[in-house]
Formats: sequence, structure tokens, C-alpha cells
Amino acid sequence: MRFTDDARDYYENLPNIDKDRLQIIVELFDECVPNASAEIHYPNILSLMVDGKGAIGVSPRKQYLSIYVASIESLKIFKENLAELGKVNHGVGCLRFRKMEHINLDTLRIIFTKIGKADHIGLYGFS
Repeated sequence: MRFTDDARDYYENLPNIDKDRLQIIVELFDECVPNASAEIHYPNILSLMVDGKGAIGVSPRKQYLSIYVASIESLKIFKENLAELGKVNHGVGCLRFRKMEHINLDTLRIIFTKIGKADHIGLYGFS
């Protein structure tokens, strides 16, 4: 995965507990998505991109890991697979996981693979 300088600096300077949680997501995204890259959006959201277009944002919070939907295409894919994703608290465009063990990584792999094949033309949330 290609990181912008700001994204690399943010990621490398996270506290170990936060970096460990994000690393699982970043590595899985990179495994499933050709031409994956990462940028920083807002001070603490790592935006994971497909062919330079925003797909999702991830952010380690004190009590949970947040995944933000960044495109209409990603929103559709997450909604289609939400029931199998695991123990999740969700809002309109945000998924929150209290523990990494609550995420069904097999389902997340399917989601990321579909996201990698989608054309992210419609932005949702931040851009």
C-alpha cells in the first residue's frame, strides 16, 4: 500500500495499541484491494483509497475502532454484508467495533475485495 508522507507519519506515530488495531485493517485492505493507498483526512482518520479514490476511513478511538464509509459504493457493500460482519454498533456512515475480536475478518475480507472492484465515483461523507 502506498502511503502519503502525512499518512505514513500518522500511522507510524500512533500508540502501539492503536497501531496494532489499525494494522489488521490496513494489511487486510492492502491484501484485497489492488492499487490501494492511504491518505490522512481530518486529524485522525486514515483514508484508504482505491485507485486514488476514497473508499473508507479508519480511526482508532479510545473505546473502539471506527470505520467510516467514504463512498456510496462502499456504503452499499457494507450494508449488504452487515449482518455477517460481527458485533458492531453503527450509524449512518460509521461502524464502531469495541474489540477487534468482534469483527468477522472473513466477512471483512469479502467486503474489501468487493470494494476493490467497485468504481468509487460517488463520495459519501468526507472527501
